[in-house]
Amino acid sequence: MNKTFTYKVPKENCMPKHLFELFCDLRNYLSGVEAKGIEEEVKQLLLSDTEIESVIETAFLVSLKKEEGKFPQLRLLIPKKIFNFDRGNRLVTFKKDITFDAINLTKLSPTTNDLNYALLLGKGESGLLIDCMLAVSDKDNFDITNPMNNVQPLDGLTIRIDGPGNIRFHYKSYTFELKEGVIEEKSNLKEIPFVSDWYEHLYQLITPKVKEKYLEGFPSGTNPTDMQINVHETLPQFINLVWEYILATTIKLKKGGAYTILPAETNPDEYKDAIKIKYPALDINIVDKIVDYWVACLNAKNKSDDKVLLLKCIEAKTKLFNQVNALVNLSQADGCVVLDRNLNFIGFGGFIKAIANEKSKCLKMSPGGFDKDKEVQVFQQEEVQVLELGGARHQSAYSLCDQVKDALLFTVSQDGEIKVFTHDKNKGCVCMCKAQGTSLSYEW
Repeated sequence: MNKTFTYKVPKENCMPKHLFELFCDLRNYLSGVEAKGIEEEVKQLLLSDTEIESVIETAFLVSLKKEEGKFPQLRLLIPKKIFNFDRGNRLVTFKKDITFDAINLTKLSPTTNDLNYALLLGKGESGLLIDCMLAVSDKDNFDITNPMNNVQPLDGLTIRIDGPGNIRFHYKSYTFELKEGVIEEKSNLKEIPFVSDWYEHLYQLITPKVKEKYLEGFPSGTNPTDMQINVHETLPQFINLVWEYILATTIKLKKGGAYTILPAETNPDEYKDAIKIKYPALDINIVDKIVDYWVACLNAKNKSDDKVLLLKCIEAKTKLFNQVNALVNLSQADGCVVLDRNLNFIGFGGFIKAIANEKSKCLKMSPGGFDKDKEVQVFQQEEVQVLELGGARHQSAYSLCDQVKDALLFTVSQDGEIKVFTHDKNKGCVCMCKAQGTSLSYEW
């Protein structure tokens, strides 16, 4: 059996029906991989195929119409038949049935144009209903003593409206987007190999710091178990959450930005021929703040009745996000924010001096399915010229990574597109991969 999902859609002029057909193909594929019949897979969702197709068509129509001078930007959730509301806070339940149709969805779109919220769809005697508004996730909605409760994706099929003619769906580990008549699979940031390697580096850096700081609160001679520290499975996800929050918040500002990640513990003067940092700066240390927050959560969780520990947890969370938000605000200045691989802040207003040769080649990576055996996303590779990468920001990103071999560079465009650049030592060239626009920790 083919364990990698492949799909066929028209190269252009795609319509909502093509997105729906792709969802059906994906579901059929997953039913085979997970060794269960298609009937069982179909029954998992609350809505029937006909109803799901209608939701996608309606979402597309609504995306084309402005409400209060703006094109809508919102999420819809088609839940599983058994849905765990602990994964999304029920904020507002509508006492009177609201019929799901283009008129009501358009009228409600301004109430949920912040992608931290989603409208939950349900069924009534008269047909499809908008049941309630959910809080997807936000730094202020974190489960204080267990941050990992906030990084679980909502159960079911999520559909996102993101501007005129731009809709996408997320189902299990897959995201597909219809934009400007073209359907593309969107890569999860953490699945990109060189981003995943960086996250692993941060995990190896942070884990001993967490253990050391946590042990300071134990009597001499005691040694808490790894289960008590609870680092191994959840900390890597939290690292991903924090970095995705930075990128997602940059997207919300709608001006774009760029983040340059230089080699670890580097002296910026080593790269002065490649990048000029107009405003060197200090004091932002995200790794230390992650450690403080994680340890505070562990202490508060183990002694949940101790209000002092709970307050320390809230304080640590506030300090972490104060620094994270400061970093995002600095990205709005001309130039890029500059850090090293240990997330030490170096400065902002970085201007890349290296100039790319127009005839240079770059390896463009794009998602090509998910290999269930290896549990990794599969990437297709295409060699392109530097001029095909985009504007000056993207060409500068290529130039820096071509000159600084162990650098990473994240660019965020005004419309929310993220591109990641690095130099691949094995391939001997600069690689670029587009990532989906993130929204906090959610993988779509």
